[in-house]
Amino acid sequence: MVGKVYIIRHGQGVHNTFQNPDPRDALLRDAKLTIKGQQQSVGLGQGFVDRNTVGVVMASPLRRSVHTALLGFSSVLNKRYFLSSEGGVAGGIDLILDPRLQEIDDELYNTGSTGEQLLAEWPNLDTALLVAPWPEKSGVFDPSGDAVKQRAADIRQELWQRLNELTTQPVRRDIVLVSHGGFIQELTEDNSLMIDNGRFKVFSMRMTAGVPKLIKL
Repeated sequence: MVGKVYIIRHGQGVHNTFQNPDPRDALLRDAKLTIKGQQQSVGLGQGFVDRNTVGVVMASPLRRSVHTALLGFSSVLNKRYFLSSEGGVAGGIDLILDPRLQEIDDELYNTGSTGEQLLAEWPNLDTALLVAPWPEKSGVFDPSGDAVKQRAADIRQELWQRLNELTTQPVRRDIVLVSHGGFIQELTEDNSLMIDNGRFKVFSMRMTAGVPKLIKL
């Protein structure tokens, strides 16, 4: 049986504490988690009762999403992503940083860091997918509607393929995806969908006229 997709909005970021607009936005590239956001992420993992059914974690490479994934799923992620004694398990699951999961707009707080900058903070991450034009908001990452719709469609196709690959696993058939409020609406094709920081919604997938769709459970 094809598994489920758990779509998570990252924990509270520094920019989430500002009024909109705020002059500090222009100084805040790739906003980090606040202390509250870190607590939300830890709590997410502690309350995630289906963690042992997760076969892979996919996350936006923006700092707050990376940190949410590491804090929330340290009990199931492979220990190679963590410094010694900081988390992870032998034989744990993969963490895939996919730049297509980044937030839509080109505000500085939604603009990512280079792979080298991320590795300075988390030395054991796999940044292989962070290739040009990342971290620039151009090409496939342009904030215009057509580019965003295309990467959302590409992610849905990727999710469908991964779910089908995971059907060979005895238990770990589900996917965790950590992203951002705006892109989650685009990905789910539901502009009314609201997910609080550090919370999630659960989806199944089905083919409709040959196109994979996310179905909220």
